[in-house]
Amino acid sequence: MSPPRVIVALHSAELGGPVRSLERELAWLRERSELWVLIPEAGDPPRSLTQLEVPLMRGPYRPLTIPRSPLGLASEGARFRSELGWFRRRLRGEPPRVVLAVTSMLPALIAAARLEGVFSVLSVHELWRGFRRGRAREAAGLALLRAQARAAREVMACSEVVAEQLPSGRARVIHPGIASQAGGDGAGFRRRHRIPQQAPLLATVGSITEGRGQDVLLRSVASLRRGWPELRCVIAGEPFPRPADLSFSAFLDRLGAELGISDALVRIARVEPIRDLYAAADLIVNPATTHPESFGRVALEAATAGVPSVLTRVGATERIHRDGHTALLVPPQSQGELTLAVARLLRGCELGQRLAQGGADLAARIADPERSLDAFRGLLEPALERSRPG
Repeated sequence: MSPPRVIVALHSAELGGPVRSLERELAWLRERSELWVLIPEAGDPPRSLTQLEVPLMRGPYRPLTIPRSPLGLASEGARFRSELGWFRRRLRGEPPRVVLAVTSMLPALIAAARLEGVFSVLSVHELWRGFRRGRAREAAGLALLRAQARAAREVMACSEVVAEQLPSGRARVIHPGIASQAGGDGAGFRRRHRIPQQAPLLATVGSITEGRGQDVLLRSVASLRRGWPELRCVIAGEPFPRPADLSFSAFLDRLGAELGISDALVRIARVEPIRDLYAAADLIVNPATTHPESFGRVALEAATAGVPSVLTRVGATERIHRDGHTALLVPPQSQGELTLAVARLLRGCELGQRLAQGGADLAARIADPERSLDAFRGLLEPALERSRPG
């Protein structure tokens, strides 16, 4: 009997948290099924996907955006209908046993699976509550998320905070597995990116978008260089191929020049393996302003490599971390407090070691890779078996 076909759909070809959170799970699916990965036409897939050695399908779709005007609503409605038709034809042409949407940003896919009678699993990694982009947009995002949760056969959420957005009892919480990131080549990373070996180095990792606050971090770097002239800052991530994010990415370059810190900035679209960056960095900073973290795997990964973090109090961060125990927590959009927290870690080796150990213990407690994989298997295996014909 041939293995069941499974389609895993991503909202972006770029390397991001949801993809990295399911690397082991996708490897298991590859062994268990005929796995296909669906990605948008725009963007290049990360090495972790190509290393799976599974077919990659391109599709004429892109992630959801909540419109700001009636004209935008009409445009998004037309796009939804177009994408719905394409997904239905895709599912009808080569029917899979299971569709796994590794995002809630593709509502047309879940709708298509429902209409075509395909068993669908929705993996939610997004937070609409606390996004600070207006109550109307938050309400619209939540309504659409809940509609998808009702349409999908199974729902998994990456954290308790994410699950609380959904109808009671609808989602199974499966924390992303965090494997140890110790043993990276920090010296090699610094050589490749022309960072002096002894220079203090902080890094931020995440998509380039205004809500992640990379501009606030740049202003902090300008202040910190008065005390640490050799300070360097790695900004790892790339913008989604949409005008607002591309414009913000260009703004960061201009801002660095205006602040006189261009020589301190190292911009990298993708870091693979990420452990090399952790080995090179003295601390990790998440300066998010309006982008709420749904789980925050970077800080926990960094901790397993012995690197402490400064995080803003957004999304699930306050529920997961304890200030002064697993990370230093500061208010969002507060450049002054962010700067002070980073300075504390640059001065205090003992504090950083204590925070990193606390973060590593937290990762082992809530994000053990084997437990996460077992939970994923427990959700998907029955779906695969129930979907067998006859």
